[in-house]
Formats: sequence, C-alpha cells, structure tokens
Amino acid sequence: MDARQQLTEWLEAHKGQKLMISKLEYGTEMASITDSDHVSMTLEAVTFSDRESRDPDGYVANHELVLRGEGTIQGSKHATGPLPDHHFDIPLEDKMSLSADENQVIVETRHAKYILEANV
Repeated sequence: MDARQQLTEWLEAHKGQKLMISKLEYGTEMASITDSDHVSMTLEAVTFSDRESRDPDGYVANHELVLRGEGTIQGSKHATGPLPDHHFDIPLEDKMSLSADENQVIVETRHAKYILEANV
C-alpha cells in the first residue's frame, strides 16, 4: 500500500472525530523548526487535489490533501482563531514519509512534519 492510500484510509476511519493537527515547518535543509501551527478540528471530509502541471521552481506542491471541518488554529505567535474557510491544507510531495498507528499519523515532507492525532 502506498503512502497516499494509507493516509486516505486512516483519515476515512477518523471522519466525524476530533483531530489535533500539528504542523512543524522546517528551515533550510530541515535543520530546525522555524514555525509551528496547531489545529483542532472535527474532520468532516477529505479530498486530494493534483496540479495539472508541475511548478518549475518547486515552490508549489504537486499534490495537496484538504481536510474540511469546523475547528480552531493556534499559530506560533500564540494567536488563536477559527480555522479559515473550515479547511486545512497539507501540501504533499512525491517523496514523503508516513508512519501511522490507530490514533496517530505522521506525514513528513522536505518542508514540514504534520502530526495528526485522533481521539484527543
């Protein structure tokens, strides 16, 4: 099973549940974490989108996971507010790592690590 299919199955199994999502953004060369966001949301829907053409500079991901639901976001500057447009996007890359168990999945790209926890 590939990472995308494994991620989809995990998310589908947790629809309707409250998730805590931590996004840890890396600085240059994954040397340190430069920014973090924490989202609490009730997962209502999951979609993937694929770009028609690749970004030649590599700034825009080719694939994106969109999580939809009501929630709140807390940024690294400790400001808390409602989740904009009731969705949270995770840019996915062709080369990413994924580890999952019953209550947690970790997606790691060259730009960030996303930790999704269920039953929080």
